[in-house]
Amino acid sequence: MNDFQESRIPKFIGSLKELTYLNLSYAKFSGIIPHHIGNLSNLITLDLSSNDYNENLLIIHDMAWISGLSSLEHLNLSWVNLRGAKNLDMVLYMLPLLKELWLLGCGLSNVNLGALQNVSTSLSNIKHLNLARNSFKGQLPHFFQNMSSLQFLDLSSRRMTNLNLVILTH
Repeated sequence: MNDFQESRIPKFIGSLKELTYLNLSYAKFSGIIPHHIGNLSNLITLDLSSNDYNENLLIIHDMAWISGLSSLEHLNLSWVNLRGAKNLDMVLYMLPLLKELWLLGCGLSNVNLGALQNVSTSLSNIKHLNLARNSFKGQLPHFFQNMSSLQFLDLSSRRMTNLNLVILTH
């Protein structure tokens, strides 16, 4: 584990265009994730998770930069503050190869799930989805029924009521 003592992720990382794997998890970076990371079009794996599960030190206000990561198959943004993040639907719509998505403890709510309703056809390749420890309430959204490749789903530590598991059958 590295400790960058809550410094910012360096912008030069966005110039490493041949990178296919970037793991900055547990590095104690803080602040807004630089949009320059979106220049890494060859990335297959991006892990910015678990900086500090109590504080959400890293923040994303606008996810538009993710559209540049068209080769991405594995994305882990667990414990990144996504409260109020714009363009969350781009994560799925612009990443057709995405197979694994970790959004554990990101401060997501039903508002964020509503944005994902529009990209339900892009969800068919997702095999692993972790949405645990967020603030969802109410019923399981219907877009889960289009996740025909889903093998792992974690919705723990939430308050969904009237859970309709029929939605998860295919």
